[in-house]
Amino acid sequence: MDKITFLLPAGIRLDQFLTSQLTDYSRSFIQKLIKGHKVCNQEKVLEKVSFTAKHDVEINVSMPKPKINILKKTDGKVEVIFENDEFAIINKPSGMTVHPGAGTGEHADTLAHILNSQFENLSSNDELWDRPGIVHRLDRDTSGLMVIAKTNKAHNSFSTLFRERNIIKIYRCWIWNQNVITKGDIDGFIFRDPTNRKLMRFSKDPNVNEGKNRNASLEILKVETKECFKKLLIQLKTGRTHQIRATLNYFNSPLINDRLYGNHKSLAKINKFSQRRLKEIQTNGLALQACELAFEYEINGKLERFHFKLEPTKRLLHIESLFKD
Repeated sequence: MDKITFLLPAGIRLDQFLTSQLTDYSRSFIQKLIKGHKVCNQEKVLEKVSFTAKHDVEINVSMPKPKINILKKTDGKVEVIFENDEFAIINKPSGMTVHPGAGTGEHADTLAHILNSQFENLSSNDELWDRPGIVHRLDRDTSGLMVIAKTNKAHNSFSTLFRERNIIKIYRCWIWNQNVITKGDIDGFIFRDPTNRKLMRFSKDPNVNEGKNRNASLEILKVETKECFKKLLIQLKTGRTHQIRATLNYFNSPLINDRLYGNHKSLAKINKFSQRRLKEIQTNGLALQACELAFEYEINGKLERFHFKLEPTKRLLHIESLFKD
């Protein structure tokens, strides 16, 4: 471990000061260092992130050695919508897992593997050697826009933007036309299904799964109603796991081709779809696309506005056409 010495000014919280000095690292990483007994003065280990000195004091920080990036190289590529020295905006295809996990094993086909091969520089924030550049996630079967951090500074900045909900995230999706869905806010709570760990559940009751639920908020901006389906434009205000999928399933209007939510054979039967037609629809993947991102980001001391937008892919338009037939 490398030791770095600082002079902690009086009256400033320890975690705030170190975050301002170690700009390549997030505040959560700094707090882990403190709680992990990696910060001390000449007298004792400083264990509290809120420690505030009464007078200027010299402190030592033991920095862990960075982990080695061992992701395998791959020939795959993703579409780059925008790129500068600090970040990139990419278009993730449906069916691609964002980063390695328990279910991916040794396969070098995640987005993280591709980014590691495609980009020369990526953030390595918080020692996540298997997630270079990854600031946020999309579900495996969701396609669309993602922010990729090329520097640790950008990673920290975007992490803050997402945490403080200062990034506009808009999704386009197609659902079975079974129930009334109208424009407006939908607020409630998301929690993991106690009997099926792969599923998330939405409820408007704060007492359901109390202590393990998290607030969830979205706004339906637009509803286009067709004979057998509806097309929605949704702004996510919180970023909970499966939030759109679980929320729409709560209203008995699951996303088309969602393999986890909804009884699609039953829905197809109600809409007089043949099994052959249903199988053809299902070969086109989940009908959900992250289609817009908007945010303000400081470039060379100047706050600039960025807005990215995608049109529906051929895959999604094909799903729509199959419903019209």
